[in-house]
Amino acid sequence: MHYLLNMGFNSFNDLIDAIIQGDNERVQYILSLGVDINSGRRCGRSALIWAAVEGQLNIVLELLQRGVDVNAESEDGWIALLIAADKGHLDIVNKLIEFGADVNAKDRDGRTALLMASWKGHFQVVRKCVNMGADVNICGKDGWTALQLAVRKSHVDIIRTLVWTAVVGQMRGVSDSSISTGHE
Repeated sequence: MHYLLNMGFNSFNDLIDAIIQGDNERVQYILSLGVDINSGRRCGRSALIWAAVEGQLNIVLELLQRGVDVNAESEDGWIALLIAADKGHLDIVNKLIEFGADVNAKDRDGRTALLMASWKGHFQVVRKCVNMGADVNICGKDGWTALQLAVRKSHVDIIRTLVWTAVVGQMRGVSDSSISTGHE
């Protein structure tokens, strides 16, 4: 691994290269050199976001254990949770939430992890988000709720989950738990 230092080593860029390649050993080595995992960016994305994009659970966990900012935004307002939800990486979604990711965080278009997963049909991710308190009434800037997106894409299991969440919420007397059913 010392060859990195002899070849014009650029710590953050090399870290991202190792993440993209899924090279856990190299990631650990670069991190051991003291790379600042919270301030670097490549293409506007943090190391954690790159690991989520690539579906690298072990690297996500390594970064989380080293204290990476779980809610750090990319230049376009995405956090790792939104990307993991969009890609259907349930194991990564679980870890990010465990380490404090905001389940209701929005990107610049108002999209949340729940909206992403509902649109893409990632049922288990939708269930996790709902179980962790995701607001089922949030609309993106396009005005669509998670239920409306699921209906539009005919994701029946997700529709059932979101409707059930609304019914249970109403039965518990939670005033804001009903799901909007009309396009607003």
